[in-house]
Amino acid sequence: MSGVLLATVPSEVRNFNPNLGQLYLAASLRSAGIDVRLLDLASLYGPSDVDALVAAIDEQKPEILGFTLYTETVLYGYDLIGSLEERTGLCVVAGGPHATAEPVEVLEHGFDVVVVGEGEETLVDLVRAIRSGGNLSEVAGLAWADDAGALQISPPRALPKDLDVLPGPLDVIDLIEPERYVAPGMALLPPVITSRGCPGRCTFCSNDVSGNRYRFHSAVRVIEEVRGWQEHGGAASLFFQDTAFTAHRKRTLELCRQLENLSSAISWVCKSRCDQIDRELAMAMAAAGCTAVFFGAESGSDAVLARVGKGLTAGDIEKSVKVVHAAGMGAYVHLMVGFPDETVAELEATGALMDRLAPIVKGFPTGGILLPYPGTAIYGSQHEALGCSRWWLDRSRIDCINVPMRSPGGAAPSSIDDIIALHAAIENAFLAAEVVPYNPEVRAAIERCLSLRREHNRRIMGGG
Repeated sequence: MSGVLLATVPSEVRNFNPNLGQLYLAASLRSAGIDVRLLDLASLYGPSDVDALVAAIDEQKPEILGFTLYTETVLYGYDLIGSLEERTGLCVVAGGPHATAEPVEVLEHGFDVVVVGEGEETLVDLVRAIRSGGNLSEVAGLAWADDAGALQISPPRALPKDLDVLPGPLDVIDLIEPERYVAPGMALLPPVITSRGCPGRCTFCSNDVSGNRYRFHSAVRVIEEVRGWQEHGGAASLFFQDTAFTAHRKRTLELCRQLENLSSAISWVCKSRCDQIDRELAMAMAAAGCTAVFFGAESGSDAVLARVGKGLTAGDIEKSVKVVHAAGMGAYVHLMVGFPDETVAELEATGALMDRLAPIVKGFPTGGILLPYPGTAIYGSQHEALGCSRWWLDRSRIDCINVPMRSPGGAAPSSIDDIIALHAAIENAFLAAEVVPYNPEVRAAIERCLSLRREHNRRIMGGG
């Protein structure tokens, strides 16, 4: 037996890029001399059934089978583990957002060990403990059931302060199979992240893994990684996947200066809070090749923004979008609907904000219907009153929200009509799942907001 097999849960919700977290885990394992393989059962064009997993296990014979669990698809993960035949010596491990928020539940559904929080160092230590016959209690950041079935939790593992010491995705680039994610002739968008954590305190946001303490790679490390991707496949564009790319102003400005000075120019997009960008920073980003910024705006109602701990006003959102637009970059504005106690008037304020921003944005990303995730303040305080306790174990709800992203023939949507139709299907499915109940008037207002968003997106994509 040898090494670790890291897999993702099969789902109709497909991945367009390799799982970046698993790439970091794989790089740390390889750096420690541990054999590692990847199997993405939710990739857009790859296999997605238990047979593919069984074949990979039989070929590699790993010591550890690891899954990154997300709330929307965790039930399918439980199904998958339950369908595996007994395999002596195989330790089945879970990590990721849902496992960190609900370790006891995960253990109750067939997993042997849970990695709580960021897992690079923990997973390496776990492999070493298993190989040496050591005590799991000596490995920080784990949860497991002992031989008597009693829950055991080791001390929490401190988050790495210096992210530069962690091996990165380029160290395991040979494990990435681009054909699983992009159609023939298309280039894979390199998966890059430059920071972890978010300083925000939004009540709906699940950030149990990396927490609120913002940590970042140095500009030097980021530039090394960008150059590595350019040298590997001639990458001309990338998406910085940070939750809050611009949270540390000085570091962002330095990074922009170095990106601008690259011998081979690269275009890029990123995500930002609306209170973390101004004219100087926007101009520096544009000069460095940034073409678009994704804002988590959430609502056009100041009252809603205050209730969910966003720390913004609708005026702040408009200001930041205008700043980005004036710098020559595109702005994508993510808006959410369906917060508990949200009123018709507050939803109308979100619709009005869309109307004001539509002439100067590149689009309004789809989705954005509240799901109360475990570990969030909204779930903790309201799940009983809302009647959605452990909604992720309700098969009718889960099957509803996992909308197929490919046609029966395997094609991904490409035309504007197909894309808008998929957006409508996703949004209608989330409403049909009724994770959060709404009275008829609020439900109708939500549907108007979603319809307005689709209308704006159709017009924008059509060049209107």
